[in-house]
Amino acid sequence: MGAQNTKSPVIDMEEFLKSWAWTVFSKTAAYKSKGSPALSDVNIDIVWDRVHFSTSEPAFGLKQGPVPANSQIVFKANYTNNTTEVQEQNFSTTRTTVAKATTLLTRGFTRGMDTGIKISIPPEVAYATSGFGHEVSIKTDEVNTVEHTLTWTTNSNIRLPPKSKILAQLQVSAEQFQCDFSTYVIFKGQVVLRITDKRTGTFIKVVENDVGTIVKDELERRKIKYNTSSPDAITLNGKTVQWPISGELRFKYGVTQDVLLDPQ
Repeated sequence: MGAQNTKSPVIDMEEFLKSWAWTVFSKTAAYKSKGSPALSDVNIDIVWDRVHFSTSEPAFGLKQGPVPANSQIVFKANYTNNTTEVQEQNFSTTRTTVAKATTLLTRGFTRGMDTGIKISIPPEVAYATSGFGHEVSIKTDEVNTVEHTLTWTTNSNIRLPPKSKILAQLQVSAEQFQCDFSTYVIFKGQVVLRITDKRTGTFIKVVENDVGTIVKDELERRKIKYNTSSPDAITLNGKTVQWPISGELRFKYGVTQDVLLDPQ
């Protein structure tokens, strides 16, 4: 059982590992031989190559939608028939709209500028559009919006009565959907941390350990609970870490197109 404090917040995993590396390094002979430098005097580089990450299937909750969003006119064309005969005109165009996926991480961890976490698209969105692919990336613990392009094509024949004008418009109707999500990232493997002199770049020392041991040491040092019955608790099983992840997803995307004919 870990130390008794609150549930885990969003943690910067790089800072987490560097803190452990500094604690270990500061107790070595190499630290003393270098004149007991301050943390600000060194760089600590993390090598992730031997750590394997996987993400479990997410659970989606507190769903809102899909609900209609603002429709968008993406193309207009005016047709005029000044003759006394019925005319047939071709209304043909290809246009694009932007679908937006917005993510927010509220519990879990980041790894520098990108968490590296991908989760499957909620079924309500996946059924409505293929614009987002099969997955969405959870970048950081800040609101992050990614835009995807959707292409719309129409090729319609329009009949114009004699002495008439028609405005033809291609309209794309959109939906929006939002929900909470929760999942687990499972990871294990060996982490290598390379310490160098910040001023000269000179190599000082390498410290390494399996990631499960590093996480356990840092959780206890920071008095963060683990291996409890809470679904928000981090679970350690030997060298394997299971870290709960949760957040919010918001989507806006086009779903249907219509050709609107307006006599003028």
